[in-house]
Formats: sequence, structure tokens, C-alpha cells
Amino acid sequence: MKIFIGMNNVASLIGDYTEGFKNLGHEVFSVTRTDHVFTSNNVDLNIPVLVKGKMKRENNFSPQVQEKWTKFYNEMAWQKALEADVVFFLWSSFMEDCSDLPLLKKMGKKIIVRFVGSEVRYPPFEREFCKWGGLPYGDNNLSENIDSFKKKLNYIRMVELFADVVIGSSTLSLRPSFTNGFGLFFKRDIPQRTVHNEIPIIMHAPSKRLTKGTNDWLVVFDALRANGFKFGLKFLEEIPHEQMLREYSTADIFCNSLIYSGRTAMEAMAAGCVVLDVGYKYRNKKDFKYNLRAFGITETQENIDNFFEKGGFEYLFHAPTIKVNYENVVQKLAEIILDLPRRRELAQKSIEYIDRLSPKNTCVEIFQAMDAPDSFNTAIKSYWSPFLTRHYDATNTTMEYKKIFNTYTKMVKKCTWYKRYIQNCERGGLFF
Repeated sequence: MKIFIGMNNVASLIGDYTEGFKNLGHEVFSVTRTDHVFTSNNVDLNIPVLVKGKMKRENNFSPQVQEKWTKFYNEMAWQKALEADVVFFLWSSFMEDCSDLPLLKKMGKKIIVRFVGSEVRYPPFEREFCKWGGLPYGDNNLSENIDSFKKKLNYIRMVELFADVVIGSSTLSLRPSFTNGFGLFFKRDIPQRTVHNEIPIIMHAPSKRLTKGTNDWLVVFDALRANGFKFGLKFLEEIPHEQMLREYSTADIFCNSLIYSGRTAMEAMAAGCVVLDVGYKYRNKKDFKYNLRAFGITETQENIDNFFEKGGFEYLFHAPTIKVNYENVVQKLAEIILDLPRRRELAQKSIEYIDRLSPKNTCVEIFQAMDAPDSFNTAIKSYWSPFLTRHYDATNTTMEYKKIFNTYTKMVKKCTWYKRYIQNCERGGLFF
């Protein structure tokens, strides 16, 4: 089977999925339209790198030349997608309005989409979600205007309408996320730390300071030092990905994010670091009662536990990291600095945990969901969030936003998953 995967290599995920599909014997062609110093560039078609190379050879760095070669390589990528049996998008599809999705569907392509991050985050909904889940809100640099809202909502609903498998979710999501397609990690060549120092080395390496809570981490480090705690500190930024993979093993403790988790946490775990990461309070077993209702299953604690275990949620949501938030981070970091035996224990558990995140096994699960998207087996490995229909406070949402929201909701009302999970209701002018 031929698989096309693109378009943005966020968190080196394209390489992870490519590894899994190739291990299953499939032919994969990978493309990225973005190139970051902190992600792996091991793709077949790295458009920005190729465009820069063409401009350098022509000694012409004008916008016109850049546009010419960008268009050339995008057309090349499109031809590869047309040759594929399966098209897998991360962050975006080819067209900004997603008009390529119905076209690919009509041509008989299977479509997989993974939501990754801020491409599906809209601040007012994010803030409400964080308030509900007891999380800090960190994306203060995202646009808040009607055009941004419409663009993101269009992307989400078009994906929900046309994709065979949706991995990941947004606070604007209505469709369940196939959670078993989410947890994978291709280790590459990451040296492992085998000995932990009594006086630990702490590392923080933000890809973006704002979304990793860097300024707050610096306050935490200063507070601990002021109270006599001894530790070394490595603060790394803009390190090339291959070099960064070698850096993790030089640290005992890795302080990831106080706002959003991410790939660096898994890379640090693979190296044998103890990882401090944001704690997701909202991922609670009690939320899964709504998933049971969709199938008419009695909401007993036994059934909730069974659903949680069979779907792999216990495993995916409870990595052996130290869960921190703004209220407890100073205490948690102080405790682990002083507790060398626990650091050694968590380091070993972290390595074992990462070893289980097989790209091959994850891609097997994705294919099973792709072949039977509406099956019970797929459903028990998916998670539907009750946030929008049961928790979102629409009091401050303007009529213009509500009208747009309701228009896009109508797009997906006839879908099988919609009828299964969502009861007809109205919340402050939002109609479901």
C-alpha cells in the first residue's frame, strides 16, 4: 500500500509514523512545508530546504523565485498524494480551505488526520477549557478574530466530515479522537543515562518559551536556589535536533512544560531523565461515562474501569512522569532533587514506558480503525470529550460567533459518530 504523509513535521511526528508504516511493509512518501531546528528533517521532500537551495544556486532570493519553487514542490507533493492509497495529514492539508479533502475522498483515498496543536486552538474556547480542567492557559499569542475562528473551525469540521480516522482533538472538536493512534515514539539514537548524580543536573529546553512556561520555570529555579537547594542547570534553546538527542543524557531531571506537553518529554524519558510535565486533571475516568452512554452501556465504575483499560487510556494518560502545575511545581521539584532512589526508579520506568510506544503497533491500530471507523472496537479506543456540549460557557460568545459555530455544526450532524455521541441540545445559543 502507498501512503502519503505531510504537510508539517511538527514534533518530528512524520518520522515516527513513517517508521511505523514502513515496518508494516508499506511504501511511504513524506513531505514537510515547515523546517524547524528542533525537529528531525528526515523526510523525502523538505520543501523549505529545497526552495532555499534553488534560490542559492540561482543567486536570486526574491519573493517571486521563492514562490515559483514553492509552487513547484507543492505540485510535486500533490502528485505523490494522488498516487497514494492513504493520505495522512498533520497540521494542515494542501488547501487552506480544505477543499482537497472531499476531492481526495471522491477519488477513493483513505484519509487520516492528526490534530497537533495551535492549528486547532482558538483562545476563548481554550480559556474555558483550561478553567474547566484546572489547567493554566498559555497561548496568549494566538489570534482572536472572526477570520481566525472561522478558519480553524472550518478545518476541524472538514476533517471531522471527511477523514476516516481523526487522531487528537481540539476544544472545538465534536468528533471523538482515536486515542490509540496518538501514543508512538521512534527512539532513533538517543543515548541513555545510566548513573544519576546525587546533586542533579536539571535541563529545560523550550522550543517556544511562551508555551513551555519558561519564565515561570526560571522563577522556580531561582526560588529553590534561594532556599539552599543544590543542582546544576542546563538551559538550551535553538539546538539542532540531532544534537539535542545527545544532550538529554547529560541531565538527571528534565523540566518540560507547565502549559502543554510535547515530544521533548518523551525524548528525555527515552534518555533516562526524570521528567516534570504538566498534569492533565481533566483526563479523569469520570469523563468516560459519556463514552459509555453512546453505546448504551451501564455507567458502573466497573464498566468505566474496563473501558479505560481496554482503550489503553490508563497507559497513555499515566506516563511515569512527575505531574506538576503552578501550585505544586516548587514542592515537587524540591522533593525529587532530594530523593535520589526515586529518581533512579522513575528513570528506569521512563525507559521501559518509551520502549512500549512502538510506531509499528500504533500504525496497526490506525489501520484497524481506518478499515472500520464506526465499529465498537474503534470506539472503545477513542475518546469523546463532553466539554462543548456539557461544560462550555457561551455567555460571552457573541451572536456572530454563535451563528458561525452553528453553521459548521450542521455540516456534521448526519455523521454516524455525531448521532452516536451527541444528544440534541442547546447551550446558550449553541445548537447541537
